[in-house]
Amino acid sequence: MALANVAWILAANGNRVLIADWDLESPGLHRFFKPYLREDDLRGTGGVIDLIREYEDATISQSATARPDDWLEDFVRVRYPFTINWSFPGGGSLDFLSAGRQNDDYAVTVGALDWENFYNRLQGARFFDALRADMKRRWDYTLVDSRTGLSDVADICTLHLPDILVDCFTLSDQGMEGAARVARKTRNQRTRMKRQPRILPVPMRVDQAEKEKVEAGRALAVRFFKDLPADMTEPERRRYWSEVEVPYRAFYAYEETLAVFGDPPGSRTSLLAAYETLTSYITDGKHASLPVMDESLRIREKSRYERRYPDLPDDQIVLRYAAEDQVWAEWIERQLILADVHVQGSQAGSGKGEERRQGTTRTLTIISHSYLAANPSAMPPLEPVGSGAPLAVYVSDIRPLPEFPAEKSTTLVNQSASVAVDRILRLIGRQPAAAQAANGQSGPRFPGWSRGCSARPPETRGSPVARVS
Repeated sequence: MALANVAWILAANGNRVLIADWDLESPGLHRFFKPYLREDDLRGTGGVIDLIREYEDATISQSATARPDDWLEDFVRVRYPFTINWSFPGGGSLDFLSAGRQNDDYAVTVGALDWENFYNRLQGARFFDALRADMKRRWDYTLVDSRTGLSDVADICTLHLPDILVDCFTLSDQGMEGAARVARKTRNQRTRMKRQPRILPVPMRVDQAEKEKVEAGRALAVRFFKDLPADMTEPERRRYWSEVEVPYRAFYAYEETLAVFGDPPGSRTSLLAAYETLTSYITDGKHASLPVMDESLRIREKSRYERRYPDLPDDQIVLRYAAEDQVWAEWIERQLILADVHVQGSQAGSGKGEERRQGTTRTLTIISHSYLAANPSAMPPLEPVGSGAPLAVYVSDIRPLPEFPAEKSTTLVNQSASVAVDRILRLIGRQPAAAQAANGQSGPRFPGWSRGCSARPPETRGSPVARVS
């Protein structure tokens, strides 16, 4: 998550940026760019492991004497990146190199690679040196996402490739000890290495709710990473440890949302601010913030990451209403049908309806004064067995009922026709614009239908409601 946001900040500042998912055993970096990538690209486009295996195959199949002098150039060029579909200012760009083709053969491709043989017999070090040179030549910044720990794959990313090693950890004992071990190994290998990476330790997922534990953990981290970052005076190092820290925010625990869209600019305690600070240290202060973005654009892009109820073809709604509200039920039913939702009527007192299909079934209750006056025993069951959460639509000005949580209900009182349709569709987890487009509509329409129902939202007794003008 840190890498994805830092990469976006750098690209937004006019840099050419490459991001590489080198976590070969568990790739997932692409999820932070899901709105801007196609699944077909991930399945059909090669990545890190494909570059390695193609070099391996060529090295084994060609004898050293038969190779032309420039044969290596064909294999060390980063051939598989695809560009994130976003218009960055100042000529910036963001290219993504996946771990490899995400198909059924991926695990076999990764598991079959003998890293020791690759390094010792196939000149793997030479390959990675040349690949690194190609990255530095074609991009301003290359950010590599590496698995934590001590392994052949991790060593490539901590010892061989980087100019800067961002060593991420949590404030748990395991997190600090593991990250400190990687830092020590990197520093101890300086005699074997052509370069000594600059190491930036970064505490992650710091929950300020536990103030005393945070302070103790922070103090222990400074001891674990003694004299790091190494290129700073002691006052500069104290300032670094007081500034570089990524807080825990529950909002980001459920979806892979970029903080560049999830957080409004200006807050010093947000995830975005933390990633801006990290970007500043990585670039020696050259890039310290995300350029100003139009707020409506930020909110729109943030919504693209929000998880919604899946639009399953077997979704079905059971309408529950009082007999006096049949005209409302017919109008709501029509709007749901236009959105390709299967609807069943279940009028109060009948207790009957169509035979229910397999799939997600939810009850939508139309609440009015007539509903409150109806005999509860005459109502159908509140919720069909094995179905989703019950929903409610208020068509009268009534105090909210406790059995329907606020997030599972909406009101149509005094709303325009377009807003009424929008609220109903959002309540059931459908995108209004997408539903309209699927039905060839440029905007909300309320066509008439059989049984003499009006082409507009009906009126509810005792309460003004929306009408189509």
